[in-house]
Amino acid sequence: MSNVLEFRGINQSFGGIKALSDVSFDLAKGSITGAIGPNGAGKTTIFNVITGAYRPDSGSVKLNGQELLGLAPYRIARAGISRTFQNIRLFPSMTVWDHMLLSQAPRTPMLGRLIPARKVTERAEEMMELFGITGVRDRIAVSLPYGVQRKVEMARAYAMEPQLLLLDEPVAGMNHDEADHLREVLLGLRGRGLSIFIIEHDMRFMMALCDEIHVMNYGRKIAGGKPSEIQSDPAVIAAYLGEDA
Repeated sequence: MSNVLEFRGINQSFGGIKALSDVSFDLAKGSITGAIGPNGAGKTTIFNVITGAYRPDSGSVKLNGQELLGLAPYRIARAGISRTFQNIRLFPSMTVWDHMLLSQAPRTPMLGRLIPARKVTERAEEMMELFGITGVRDRIAVSLPYGVQRKVEMARAYAMEPQLLLLDEPVAGMNHDEADHLREVLLGLRGRGLSIFIIEHDMRFMMALCDEIHVMNYGRKIAGGKPSEIQSDPAVIAAYLGEDA
């Protein structure tokens, strides 16, 4: 299987703090890959490097063979990467419907200034149905419960038609039923050929979802493999539970 993303030899420092130390991994096309680790392990820093928010000290990040380092974030988004954030970022005065339309503006032309093309509205409807938010279409997005806001942010990111979708703690604020529904949605997106890279602390969710998981600790990748391999890795157990475990 070919790779959608190659993340090689990345070092990222902030002053005297080494946030990432020679981190490397590949993301296979059409796969769901997870990143886990304690808080401060460097997981969100990886997302910020991929999306151009941070410029690393050294290394290479390629999307389908195209070097991303040095590109502006909007160019990386147009190349085919979209993301959600650990701290939800929705527009405070916009409805759910507005978010679905706005996310497509860079890729799909509008008819005049206000009327979106049919393709835009059809995809907006599809996104809301897919993520189970049709019933809140006309609500101001930031007024919704936290877990629903997460769904809005994910629907907005996927509406951009990315090749690679980055999800930062997507089940935060969701109950078990909502998380189970999201897992089925993401498996369905993988079935459509979408590549997904996900950060999450909910191990139950990750073990049932991911094809491969990379484990971070203190800015280093300490393990990588299938969920069953990760669960029994002594380094992973020590990182989460302490050396005595």
